[in-house]
Amino acid sequence: HTHTHTRRDPPTNQMLLALLLLSLALQAQGTFDYADALSKSFLFYEAQRSGALPGDQRVTWRGDSALLDGVVDGVAQDLTGGYYDAGDFIKFGYPAAAAFTVLSYSVVEHEAKYAALGELDHARAAIKWQTDFFLKCLSGSTVQDLVFVGQVGNGNYDHNNLWGRPEELLVTARPAYAIDKDRPGSDLAAEAAALFAAASIVFETTDAAYSATLRDKAELLYAFAKTYRGSYKNSIVDAAQFYGPTDGDADDLAWAAAWLHRATQHATYLAEAQGFAAGLSWGWGVGWGEKNALAQLLLFKATGSSAAQQKIEEYLGNWMPSGTVHYTPLGLAWRHQWGSLVLATMSAFVGLMYSEYLPSTQSGRAAEVRAWAQTQVDYALGSTGRSFVVGFGVNPPQRPHHKAASCPDKYIGGVYQPCGWEALSADRPNPQELTGALVGGPGSNDEYTDSRSDFIRNEVALNYNSGYTAALAALVDVSGNPPATTAAPGSTVAGATTAAPAATTTTGAPPATCGVTFTVTSSWNGGYNLQAQVSGAGVTVQWTWATPTQVSSVWGATKLSDDGSTVSFTTESWSNYVGLTAVGSWQGATAIVLNNVPCQAAPTTAAPTTAASTTTTAAATAAPSTAAPTT
Repeated sequence: HTHTHTRRDPPTNQMLLALLLLSLALQAQGTFDYADALSKSFLFYEAQRSGALPGDQRVTWRGDSALLDGVVDGVAQDLTGGYYDAGDFIKFGYPAAAAFTVLSYSVVEHEAKYAALGELDHARAAIKWQTDFFLKCLSGSTVQDLVFVGQVGNGNYDHNNLWGRPEELLVTARPAYAIDKDRPGSDLAAEAAALFAAASIVFETTDAAYSATLRDKAELLYAFAKTYRGSYKNSIVDAAQFYGPTDGDADDLAWAAAWLHRATQHATYLAEAQGFAAGLSWGWGVGWGEKNALAQLLLFKATGSSAAQQKIEEYLGNWMPSGTVHYTPLGLAWRHQWGSLVLATMSAFVGLMYSEYLPSTQSGRAAEVRAWAQTQVDYALGSTGRSFVVGFGVNPPQRPHHKAASCPDKYIGGVYQPCGWEALSADRPNPQELTGALVGGPGSNDEYTDSRSDFIRNEVALNYNSGYTAALAALVDVSGNPPATTAAPGSTVAGATTAAPAATTTTGAPPATCGVTFTVTSSWNGGYNLQAQVSGAGVTVQWTWATPTQVSSVWGATKLSDDGSTVSFTTESWSNYVGLTAVGSWQGATAIVLNNVPCQAAPTTAAPTTAASTTTTAAATAAPSTAAPTT
């Protein structure tokens, strides 16, 4: 199987389903333990380790493997270590570099959170396992004699001939494939440079010598990438079958230059990053092969550039409701069958970082973007009633497409347990839990089957997890609950972030037989997102707006009528919430009717002006007349 996708196809116009509310404020804000999900995500990286495992390895069903890697151009070279890419045993350099650059980005921006949660050492260890391996892959001291190994193992042979435990199967020297001046790979070299540069910041305060080495190697790889242009897929043909094609190297070079600027503070790198980024489009979807929006994020942070901001807005505008990305009925921004959740959570990470970089004058936009990003992460964690993360939440996947995890313990009761191709089709959960792994995700209508043989929806991979891990770190606070939306303090988009004020709430009598609770979860100029909690599922509810309002999209209910003044819905049988995006200004609702029973009118409230939400309640019993809060 491959990881390719039709990235060049123009996006199809789809019916747009908004739901900035899906993160189930339905499940009460903070239901998902982001800290626990973050912690478990690092176990997945440990399960992917190749080579001689360290003494503090926590995933104990894995052992030492591939201790004879590898052979480059007929010459043996120590290429042990690194990570297996996915459910297979190949060490693909390009997607691994992309994955651990994003993870390094997350640690650089949220180091204090990682430390407070006790995960900083795990995060650094995960990154160092890859950078140590890449240092082995790199030889030469000038761009002319540089050689960089971009793949260990043959993908076709691995996929067609191997199923079982890597500890047993990988016992001979495997072929490795490299780039050099005669076999260019500027996209691969630039991505490796980005990783080294970002990781040099991660280790700056704990290991200055290691940090300096990474920075020096980043500069060398970047210089090579600029000098010898050309896609690595033409030099490492085997990789192209699984991770290709890419859309040129300008995004990789911009991404690498931006990280080198941040690591060195040399203005030349900033200028070059801006030059490479100038011709980039808003992008199709951030992932192993596309860094457009990520590069623009770093430029926006460094300069506050309106050009960079416009590209980020264009990207998010296409991913958020009313954009070009299709939405599933249950609220996933669904771009492609390969890695549907991966693309969504990586885009959520883009949105979360952007919301942190926005100046305080744009806190409303920051709140809107953050709310959307949270819905995508929450979908992965189980807001629809099933989790897509192994070992986390309700009804998680038990059969990810993963060779090693499909095998039983090597010995049970002293008896050796073989493992081969029969494990692929075995009708049972994987004997080994691949804790913390995000699977590829559902189809375009939320359809999903927990089947090991479905390698599209149940694939796992390093680059599948990295954006998800990074998004969790952006959402979590030290208590394990979602923090208030943050906004950068100044127009220069620099410095620490400042938390938004806490939510202000006005509440009447508790919901009774005829209760409806309204919560404005975010607002912007000309519209807002509203959540209405009704005192029953599968009921009909109607209300009249205090001011003319048009409903543009709905989740959790079927809209029956909407004349701009009065609107009615039938809630789904499984939900007592109506989530909607409205065009207008929230001034409250009157004349509420639930299953033909009139309810007490809700107090009028002003739309919130910060990330905080405003809540009002209407109930059958009389509610006190309360002035509207202003947040």
